[in-house]
Amino acid sequence: MALYIVAKARINNKDEVEGFMWALANGSNNFLEELHEVTVEEVIKAIDRGDVVEMVFEADHRRLVSGGELLKAELPGGGETVIEERGYPERKIRDLPRF
Repeated sequence: MALYIVAKARINNKDEVEGFMWALANGSNNFLEELHEVTVEEVIKAIDRGDVVEMVFEADHRRLVSGGELLKAELPGGGETVIEERGYPERKIRDLPRF
């Protein structure tokens, strides 16, 4: 099982999440590699493998705060997407910095 930290989101003009910037991390949320772009499908594959994918937000000038894990969800018309484990205010996918 690996831990990936999501720090940014790519969201299109239709308000759909198209991808993320993430990095492999250790248990203390220290990045083990540079942030790089991945698709929603790649995140879903990681979740299916049993990897943990967690969002982080910057607070208090560089302190990282957890936004909770990303989970796989089924779309009503078929297909899959990712959702937040918990929907705290200002700690949702749409609150991540954009790229």
